[in-house]
Amino acid sequence: VELYGGFNGTETELNQRDWEANETTLSGDINQSNTLDGNSYTVVTGSGTDSTAVIDGFIITAGNADFFSGSLPNPQRSGGGMYIDAGSPTVTNCTFIGNSSTEGGGMINLENSSPTVTNSTFSGNTATIGGGMFNWVNSSTLVVNSTFSGNTAGFWGGGMFNFEGSSSTVMNSTFSGNTAGFWGGGMVNNEGSSTVTNCTFSGNTASEGGGMYNWFNSSPMITNCAFVGNTANEGG
Repeated sequence: VELYGGFNGTETELNQRDWEANETTLSGDINQSNTLDGNSYTVVTGSGTDSTAVIDGFIITAGNADFFSGSLPNPQRSGGGMYIDAGSPTVTNCTFIGNSSTEGGGMINLENSSPTVTNSTFSGNTATIGGGMFNWVNSSTLVVNSTFSGNTAGFWGGGMFNFEGSSSTVMNSTFSGNTAGFWGGGMVNNEGSSTVTNCTFSGNTASEGGGMYNWFNSSPMITNCAFVGNTANEGG
């Protein structure tokens, strides 16, 4: 299935749409309270898909995934904006804004997921871990020409958290103004070999690793990147 936003209703061809001018919103605010209370756990799910599943030209907002809500912890209650388990969809021209979760405020990619995210923005999302994006065990997310700005993690990875062997490839992207309570305002890498190329990390804040925090056998390859004006008590 391919999902496209950005139409005003007069088009006869897909290439006539303008996704920037004609904002198309997918919202988790199902009770229309304008708060996160009572919202959908997740707005979009891409589990079990391959790259022919496309979501293109949407604002994705107001998801509120609480891992610990209910009687038992539930991993399906994570990824406020988008939840992917063993899936590899194509996400293009999307804005993830104002989503919340225990893990992965904007997006979570669980085991064996390898989505492609291009020309997208993650802004103003919050989580305990991975404010903008959380990449879990053995996931291999590709992120190109995207922006992570103003996301917040209570603990680790304000912009992005790559965890336990996840090896993300991030190219031509910007991490700015993200905040983490402990590690990695912009990005955290843990036990993985992420590749980060032609990216800028600026104005990110954490207790340790303002721009990036590399932890426990991580071996990222960082090429042609700029780290500017990041702040931390250790490892600005």
